[in-house]
Amino acid sequence: MTPSPLQLEHYFFAKVSIEANKAFDARAVDESGLDASLQVDIKLSQHNTEKQRYQLVLKLDRPVQAEVAKHIPYLISLEVVGFFKVDEAFQAQPDSENKLRVNGASLLYSAARENISMITSRGPYGVYLLPTLSFQS
Repeated sequence: MTPSPLQLEHYFFAKVSIEANKAFDARAVDESGLDASLQVDIKLSQHNTEKQRYQLVLKLDRPVQAEVAKHIPYLISLEVVGFFKVDEAFQAQPDSENKLRVNGASLLYSAARENISMITSRGPYGVYLLPTLSFQS
């Protein structure tokens, strides 16, 4: 095996809010709209002096409107910050920043998914897994 040209050097959770939704009604669960209510925001920035280093911030929010409140077991707001280093060959590729955004967000999303499933496994409505997403634009 060889090391990836994209290295996740460090990450942390800047915000974690997971709240059991009191309006949730297990009898009213409709899986079709559940994933659509998840809002994802990605911000990528390059280090000022070390051009091979980047910071990626992944924000996940599930705001609840009254009409869908009974379908959602947990109210989630989360922010993960990751620090990445890329090698020169990766950086020289066309569309390297988009590749970093896609792969970096996928790595941080995986960490967020695991964190949320661990916390909700002790919640009143059982474990919740974030839906599988593609960050390709």
